[in-house]
Amino acid sequence: MSMKMILVIVATGVGAVLLYAVLSAPPELPLAPEHTFLKLTGQSQPTPHTQSQKVAAVGTPLMGPESAEDAATRRLIQAASQGRMAEVIQALEAGARIDENRASFVGIGRQSPLLAATLLGHHRVVRGLLERGADPMIPEKDGYTVWHAAAFQGRTEVLRVLQDLEVPGYGPSATDGYSPLHRAVWGNSQGHVEAVKFLIGPGGRPCDVVAADGKTPLQMAVHKDTIAALKTCMDASE
Repeated sequence: MSMKMILVIVATGVGAVLLYAVLSAPPELPLAPEHTFLKLTGQSQPTPHTQSQKVAAVGTPLMGPESAEDAATRRLIQAASQGRMAEVIQALEAGARIDENRASFVGIGRQSPLLAATLLGHHRVVRGLLERGADPMIPEKDGYTVWHAAAFQGRTEVLRVLQDLEVPGYGPSATDGYSPLHRAVWGNSQGHVEAVKFLIGPGGRPCDVVAADGKTPLQMAVHKDTIAALKTCMDASE
Protein backbone atom coordinates (compact mmCIF):
# COMPACT_ATOMS: atom_id res chain seq x y z
CA MET A 1 0.00 0.00 0.00
CA SER A 2 1.46 3.39 -0.98
CA MET A 3 1.93 6.26 1.48
CA LYS A 4 -0.65 8.27 -0.48
CA MET A 5 -3.26 5.52 -0.08
CA ILE A 6 -2.57 5.25 3.65
CA LEU A 7 -3.04 9.00 4.11
CA VAL A 8 -6.37 8.87 2.26
CA ILE A 9 -7.57 6.01 4.43
CA VAL A 10 -6.49 7.61 7.69
CA ALA A 11 -8.34 10.77 6.68
CA THR A 12 -11.65 9.13 7.50
CA GLY A 13 -12.72 7.48 10.73
CA VAL A 14 -13.92 4.34 8.98
CA GLY A 15 -10.75 4.16 6.96
CA ALA A 16 -8.64 4.38 10.08
CA VAL A 17 -10.41 1.37 11.55
CA LEU A 18 -9.92 -0.59 8.33
CA LEU A 19 -6.24 0.29 8.29
CA TYR A 20 -5.85 -0.90 11.89
CA ALA A 21 -7.61 -4.16 11.08
CA VAL A 22 -5.35 -4.84 8.10
CA LEU A 23 -2.15 -4.06 9.97
CA SER A 24 -3.08 -6.01 13.10
CA ALA A 25 -4.50 -9.22 11.56
CA PRO A 26 -2.16 -12.20 12.01
CA PRO A 27 -0.62 -13.44 8.76
CA GLU A 28 -0.59 -17.13 9.77
CA LEU A 29 -4.16 -17.77 10.90
CA PRO A 30 -7.53 -16.50 9.68
CA LEU A 31 -9.68 -14.70 12.19
CA ALA A 32 -11.57 -17.49 13.92
CA PRO A 33 -15.35 -17.31 14.44
CA GLU A 34 -16.23 -16.21 17.94
CA HIS A 35 -19.64 -15.91 19.54
CA THR A 36 -20.40 -13.35 22.18
CA PHE A 37 -23.10 -13.67 24.82
CA LEU A 38 -25.48 -10.77 25.15
CA LYS A 39 -27.28 -10.38 28.44
CA LEU A 40 -30.88 -11.56 28.41
CA THR A 41 -32.75 -8.37 29.09
CA GLY A 42 -36.03 -9.35 27.50
CA GLN A 43 -35.62 -6.50 25.00
CA SER A 44 -34.00 -8.16 21.99
CA GLN A 45 -32.81 -11.49 20.65
CA PRO A 46 -29.18 -12.28 21.51
CA THR A 47 -27.22 -12.76 18.30
CA PRO A 48 -23.80 -14.24 17.65
CA HIS A 49 -21.02 -12.04 16.37
CA THR A 50 -18.00 -13.15 14.45
CA GLN A 51 -14.50 -12.14 15.34
CA SER A 52 -14.15 -10.58 11.88
CA GLN A 53 -16.75 -8.01 12.91
CA LYS A 54 -14.46 -6.82 15.68
CA VAL A 55 -11.15 -5.07 15.19
CA ALA A 56 -9.10 -7.63 17.09
CA ALA A 57 -6.26 -9.91 16.10
CA VAL A 58 -6.66 -13.50 17.28
CA GLY A 59 -3.49 -15.37 18.04
CA THR A 60 -1.07 -12.67 16.89
CA PRO A 61 2.45 -13.95 17.56
CA LEU A 62 4.66 -11.90 19.83
CA MET A 63 7.83 -10.30 18.54
CA GLY A 64 10.52 -12.85 17.76
CA PRO A 65 10.23 -16.62 17.44
CA GLU A 66 7.45 -18.25 19.42
CA SER A 67 7.82 -21.41 21.44
CA ALA A 68 6.72 -24.82 20.22
CA GLU A 69 4.07 -24.80 22.96
CA ASP A 70 2.64 -21.49 21.76
CA ALA A 71 2.60 -22.69 18.15
CA ALA A 72 0.83 -25.91 19.16
CA THR A 73 -1.69 -23.91 21.19
CA ARG A 74 -2.54 -21.75 18.19
CA ARG A 75 -3.08 -24.88 16.11
CA LEU A 76 -5.33 -26.27 18.84
CA ILE A 77 -7.45 -23.12 18.93
CA GLN A 78 -7.95 -23.17 15.18
CA ALA A 79 -8.64 -26.91 14.99
CA ALA A 80 -11.16 -26.79 17.84
CA SER A 81 -13.07 -23.89 16.28
CA GLN A 82 -13.22 -25.73 12.96
CA GLY A 83 -14.21 -29.12 14.37
CA ARG A 84 -11.08 -30.99 13.31
CA MET A 85 -10.58 -33.56 16.05
CA ALA A 86 -7.53 -35.26 14.54
CA GLU A 87 -5.69 -31.94 14.48
CA VAL A 88 -6.85 -31.19 18.03
CA ILE A 89 -5.20 -34.41 19.18
CA GLN A 90 -2.02 -33.63 17.25
CA ALA A 91 -1.82 -30.17 18.80
CA LEU A 92 -2.32 -31.55 22.30
CA GLU A 93 0.35 -34.19 21.73
CA ALA A 94 2.67 -31.38 20.64
CA GLY A 95 2.17 -29.64 23.99
CA ALA A 96 -0.74 -27.27 23.37
CA ARG A 97 -2.33 -25.68 26.42
CA ILE A 98 -5.81 -27.19 26.46
CA ASP A 99 -7.44 -24.41 28.51
CA GLU A 100 -5.80 -21.38 26.90
CA ASN A 101 -8.15 -18.40 27.01
CA ARG A 102 -5.93 -15.34 27.12
CA ALA A 103 -7.04 -12.59 24.77
CA SER A 104 -3.63 -12.54 23.07
CA PHE A 105 -4.31 -16.09 21.89
CA VAL A 106 -8.07 -16.42 21.46
CA GLY A 107 -9.35 -12.87 21.04
CA ILE A 108 -11.32 -10.48 23.21
CA GLY A 109 -14.09 -13.02 23.86
CA ARG A 110 -11.65 -15.04 26.00
CA GLN A 111 -13.15 -18.33 24.76
CA SER A 112 -11.09 -21.43 25.44
CA PRO A 113 -10.87 -24.15 22.75
CA LEU A 114 -13.64 -26.00 24.61
CA LEU A 115 -15.97 -22.99 24.60
CA ALA A 116 -15.26 -22.22 20.95
CA ALA A 117 -16.09 -25.80 19.95
CA THR A 118 -19.21 -25.70 22.13
CA LEU A 119 -20.60 -22.52 20.60
CA LEU A 120 -19.99 -23.79 17.08
CA GLY A 121 -21.60 -27.16 17.79
CA HIS A 122 -18.55 -29.40 17.31
CA HIS A 123 -19.75 -32.04 19.75
CA ARG A 124 -17.02 -34.59 18.94
CA VAL A 125 -14.35 -32.01 19.70
CA VAL A 126 -16.18 -31.04 22.89
CA ARG A 127 -16.20 -34.67 24.02
CA GLY A 128 -12.58 -35.16 23.05
CA LEU A 129 -11.40 -32.08 24.91
CA LEU A 130 -13.38 -32.95 28.04
CA GLU A 131 -12.09 -36.52 28.02
CA ARG A 132 -8.56 -35.14 27.77
CA GLY A 133 -8.96 -32.90 30.77
CA ALA A 134 -10.35 -29.58 29.51
CA ASP A 135 -11.81 -27.56 32.38
CA PRO A 136 -15.55 -26.93 31.75
CA MET A 137 -15.71 -24.29 34.45
CA ILE A 138 -13.36 -21.81 32.73
CA PRO A 139 -15.63 -18.97 31.54
CA GLU A 140 -15.43 -16.57 28.64
CA LYS A 141 -15.11 -12.82 29.19
CA ASP A 142 -18.63 -12.37 30.59
CA GLY A 143 -18.50 -15.35 32.95
CA TYR A 144 -20.48 -17.93 30.96
CA THR A 145 -19.40 -21.58 30.81
CA VAL A 146 -20.11 -24.55 28.52
CA TRP A 147 -23.68 -25.41 29.61
CA HIS A 148 -24.72 -21.82 28.98
CA ALA A 149 -22.80 -21.67 25.70
CA ALA A 150 -24.43 -24.83 24.34
CA ALA A 151 -27.92 -23.72 25.39
CA PHE A 152 -27.40 -20.20 24.05
CA GLN A 153 -26.61 -21.55 20.59
CA GLY A 154 -29.14 -24.41 20.66
CA ARG A 155 -26.46 -27.11 20.42
CA THR A 156 -28.41 -30.20 21.47
CA GLU A 157 -25.64 -32.68 20.63
CA VAL A 158 -23.22 -30.73 22.77
CA LEU A 159 -25.75 -30.67 25.61
CA ARG A 160 -26.02 -34.43 25.26
CA VAL A 161 -22.24 -34.76 25.63
CA LEU A 162 -22.27 -32.56 28.72
CA GLN A 163 -25.00 -34.68 30.28
CA ASP A 164 -23.33 -37.98 29.33
CA LEU A 165 -20.07 -36.90 30.93
CA GLU A 166 -21.84 -35.38 33.95
CA VAL A 167 -20.16 -32.04 33.36
CA PRO A 168 -20.74 -29.55 36.20
CA GLY A 169 -21.95 -25.99 35.80
CA TYR A 170 -25.60 -26.33 34.79
CA GLY A 171 -26.85 -23.93 37.46
CA PRO A 172 -27.71 -20.24 37.15
CA SER A 173 -24.98 -17.94 35.92
CA ALA A 174 -23.37 -15.67 38.46
CA THR A 175 -23.37 -13.01 35.74
CA ASP A 176 -27.12 -12.61 35.21
CA GLY A 177 -28.87 -15.30 37.27
CA TYR A 178 -30.29 -17.18 34.28
CA SER A 179 -30.06 -20.96 33.88
CA PRO A 180 -29.07 -22.68 30.62
CA LEU A 181 -32.78 -23.41 30.08
CA HIS A 182 -33.56 -19.68 30.21
CA ARG A 183 -30.84 -19.13 27.65
CA ALA A 184 -32.16 -21.86 25.34
CA VAL A 185 -35.78 -20.66 25.36
CA TRP A 186 -34.63 -17.22 24.24
CA GLY A 187 -33.59 -18.63 20.86
CA ASN A 188 -35.97 -18.70 17.92
CA SER A 189 -34.48 -21.52 15.81
CA GLN A 190 -35.45 -25.17 15.57
CA GLY A 191 -32.12 -25.98 17.18
CA HIS A 192 -33.18 -24.04 20.25
CA VAL A 193 -36.52 -25.86 20.34
CA GLU A 194 -34.72 -29.22 20.30
CA ALA A 195 -32.31 -28.03 22.98
CA VAL A 196 -35.21 -27.05 25.24
CA LYS A 197 -36.93 -30.39 24.68
CA PHE A 198 -33.72 -32.20 25.54
CA LEU A 199 -33.17 -30.19 28.72
CA ILE A 200 -36.69 -30.76 30.04
CA GLY A 201 -37.16 -34.27 28.65
CA PRO A 202 -37.48 -37.48 30.71
CA GLY A 203 -35.06 -37.32 33.60
CA GLY A 204 -34.16 -33.78 32.61
CA ARG A 205 -34.13 -30.44 34.38
CA PRO A 206 -37.10 -28.68 36.01
CA CYS A 207 -39.03 -26.62 33.49
CA ASP A 208 -40.32 -24.07 36.00
CA VAL A 209 -36.95 -22.90 37.37
CA VAL A 210 -37.07 -19.25 38.43
CA ALA A 211 -34.24 -16.87 37.55
CA ALA A 212 -32.79 -14.23 39.86
CA ASP A 213 -35.16 -11.65 38.37
CA GLY A 214 -38.17 -13.86 39.01
CA LYS A 215 -38.72 -14.93 35.41
CA THR A 216 -39.51 -18.51 34.39
CA PRO A 217 -38.45 -20.05 31.06
CA LEU A 218 -42.07 -19.92 29.88
CA GLN A 219 -42.20 -16.17 30.43
CA MET A 220 -39.10 -15.74 28.27
CA ALA A 221 -39.84 -18.27 25.51
CA VAL A 222 -40.30 -16.91 21.99
CA HIS A 223 -40.79 -19.92 19.69
CA LYS A 224 -44.31 -21.41 19.63
CA ASP A 225 -42.98 -24.97 19.81
CA THR A 226 -40.81 -24.08 22.80
CA ILE A 227 -43.83 -22.53 24.53
CA ALA A 228 -45.88 -25.65 23.84
CA ALA A 229 -43.15 -27.95 25.17
CA LEU A 230 -42.80 -25.91 28.35
CA LYS A 231 -46.55 -25.85 28.95
CA THR A 232 -46.73 -29.64 28.50
CA CYS A 233 -43.84 -30.09 30.91
CA MET A 234 -45.38 -27.83 33.52
CA ASP A 235 -48.79 -29.54 33.23
CA ALA A 236 -47.12 -32.93 33.75
CA SER A 237 -45.29 -31.71 36.84
CA GLU A 238 -48.43 -30.47 38.62
